[in-house]
Amino acid sequence: MNEDLIREKVFRMRDNLKKIEFIMEHAGIPESIILKAAVVAKANFYHNFGHQLGATEDAIRIAIAEGLSKEEIYLLALAMLFHDAQHTGLARPEDELVSTIIAFKVLTDEDLAPTGKTPDQARAAIRDIIISTIFSKRGKSNDILEKIAQDADLAHVGHGPYRWIWASMGLREEFNLVENLKSNPKYFLRIAQRKFIMFILDSSPDGQFWRTEGAMQILGNPMDDLPFIESLSDEAIEYADSVKFENIPLSEFKKKMQELIGIPQ
Repeated sequence: MNEDLIREKVFRMRDNLKKIEFIMEHAGIPESIILKAAVVAKANFYHNFGHQLGATEDAIRIAIAEGLSKEEIYLLALAMLFHDAQHTGLARPEDELVSTIIAFKVLTDEDLAPTGKTPDQARAAIRDIIISTIFSKRGKSNDILEKIAQDADLAHVGHGPYRWIWASMGLREEFNLVENLKSNPKYFLRIAQRKFIMFILDSSPDGQFWRTEGAMQILGNPMDDLPFIESLSDEAIEYADSVKFENIPLSEFKKKMQELIGIPQ
């Protein structure tokens, strides 16, 4: 696949172009690296290139709120662009380990130079950041870059209920496929999401959902949105599920959801 085809494929999906523009502007990541990440990304229902872009954007925003240096932000963005490159859809530590190997293969010493580290140091840091996103490792690191990565990886629940709902439909499809589950959209939104949030809170070392002050500044508390999600009408949930793979912007999805819920425009 040549670069023109890759660009056509990934730059026009939902809001991916906006994410890419933000990453390039605020982290200094060149288009050549964006394309490398696109090539190796898996085409999963949720853990795909779109998720990698979204997590990278959120990591950058959190890092800026934390006052990190441009070198740290660049390094963090590199890691997040590849953190789920080979995710199978299962919560397996091997996925992040293979993603690390893939990142090492495609990132050159020139790509790593803006980190301000030696190539070996940069690769070691990227490895640690990616591995920190393994779900079982959440809350077990005090490194600021790793804590930001963990927050950014779950940031879909902090951007308000509509983005959370949309992301959940892809996650449900992925879980059902790879884990042979049969959860329906209503159960996944009305019951499974609360179980997930409570699990994170119960396992948090400080009782907080977000691990960084930066995330607390720019992301909402998912507990505040749970009642809204749990009270969605069947019609709204059915619509959300029907368009989970459509190439429409979040703004259009939100508008239609509000119409179905009865929120005045």
